[in-house]
Order: sequence, then C-alpha cells, then structure tokens
Amino acid sequence: MFRNPRCTPAMANDRLHRAEALLAAATMVREYVSDEPDVAEVFVTLLFRAGVAAGEAICCRALGEHAPSDEAGVDLIASVAPEGPEMADMLAVLLRARHGEEDASDAGTRMRCRRAAERLVQAARDRAMR
Repeated sequence: MFRNPRCTPAMANDRLHRAEALLAAATMVREYVSDEPDVAEVFVTLLFRAGVAAGEAICCRALGEHAPSDEAGVDLIASVAPEGPEMADMLAVLLRARHGEEDASDAGTRMRCRRAAERLVQAARDRAMR
C-alpha cells in the first residue's frame, strides 16, 4: 500500500504560510475578475492552490502525512477528526472548479471557491494554534 510522504511540523508551517500567501494573492486578483473574464481562472487557480496548501498543513499536523492535490487528498483530509468530512467537501469544491467541472467565470462558483479556500486556510491556522 502506498503511503504519503512523512511531514514535520516545520513543513506544516511552510504549507500554512504558502496557503496564506496564495489566499492573499487571490484577494488582490479578485478586484479584476469582473473586468477581465480570463482573470477568473487565475483567481480560482490561486484559491485552489491556497486550499491545497492548507489541506497539506492540516494533514501534516493531524496525520504526519502530505495530502496529494487530487481526489486522494480529499480522502486523506476526510480522515482528519472531527471536521475532516467538512474540509474534504471544501477541497472537493476547489478541485471541481480547478478541473473545469464548474465554470470559473460564474460568480457563484467563484464565491463557493473563495469561501472554501478561506475556511480551509482558517482551519489550518486553527490547527497551528493547538
């Protein structure tokens, strides 16, 4: 059985800082989305990357493992108690948008992605404080 690479607390901190930086970048890009439709994809990609980095930080702290940035990552984060299933749903929202299953130019999709990324980053911050 394949195991994800081991992860240290220093790696978890690095992933959290990366998640925060990507979320901040997405926030800066957000103001241009309504003027430039092509920017919507960049916005969603930054949110996806922020969510993945937050998911990695969460899994790193809780399980000592890296979470892959695909469906396996969704399954891994779902195993984190007690809020794992909710975090998995948030990561799945970002994954669907990133893979084109949802239209990034749709305002509702962007809002769901923004909320999912923000909640994942906050969950990673909360775990870092424990």
